[in-house]
Amino acid sequence: MKNESLLFCRQSLLLIVVLCLGILAGYYLLRSAATDSDAPEVARRYKDNPDDTLTRLQQRLAQAEQERVWLVERVVALEAVIGKLGMYPDTGNGEPASETNVETEPPTPAQTFRTSIEALIATGIPAEQAALIQARLDEYDLKKLHIKDSASREGWLKTARYNKELRQAQNAYQELRPEIGDDAYERMLYALGRNNRVAVRDIMQNSTADQYGLRANDRVIEYDGQRVFTSQELNALVTQGATGALVLVRVQRDEQQLDFYLPSGPIGIRLAPSRELP
Repeated sequence: MKNESLLFCRQSLLLIVVLCLGILAGYYLLRSAATDSDAPEVARRYKDNPDDTLTRLQQRLAQAEQERVWLVERVVALEAVIGKLGMYPDTGNGEPASETNVETEPPTPAQTFRTSIEALIATGIPAEQAALIQARLDEYDLKKLHIKDSASREGWLKTARYNKELRQAQNAYQELRPEIGDDAYERMLYALGRNNRVAVRDIMQNSTADQYGLRANDRVIEYDGQRVFTSQELNALVTQGATGALVLVRVQRDEQQLDFYLPSGPIGIRLAPSRELP
């Protein structure tokens, strides 16, 4: 029924358009006939000047052409209006249009963001401590913004001074470690998207690690009682203490924690940073 109604409306509008065009065409023909009846008068009036008669005929021809163009534009405009009103249903491959053929996609859900404090809490940090950590992190980030602003205004952006001050501000989060403890610090690193573990990528042959049974993919958790989060920290700890003294090295292997007592000094392992949920 809906398609029949659309077809009826379409035919009605087209009939109206055709009638309007017929009326306009009849008017134009009557006007032309009247003009032709005056032709002898025109000829008599301008018999002494044939050029004027030709000029007037050319002007009328140009006017008729303009009227024809106007009629064509009106037809195109009417067809566009009819199309917007839905009187020309899109039938696809010649099949009747129906509501069941119209497919609508569900609206894309708006992207949601988890606040920084929520990200810290998600790693297992208590809410109160997470708020404290985020306040300090915001302080460090604002400091970096002020450094960049001052450097831009004063003309020392991308200089050695700028790189030094920015690097210090970026590493300021390390000051939180003694304040919040190693466990929360490790979780904070994970929430910030930073590496928080040191993985053994490879074992050197005939090295201390090879002799004492360390393996590739072990995670170094502690060295001589101190937590290790970066390869730089481990390399610094290895150079401390008396050479050859036994130190406790705690590693995580799969789901187990293993303790190795190694002589201090080079271990003979190649390291790789790793980011893992604590």
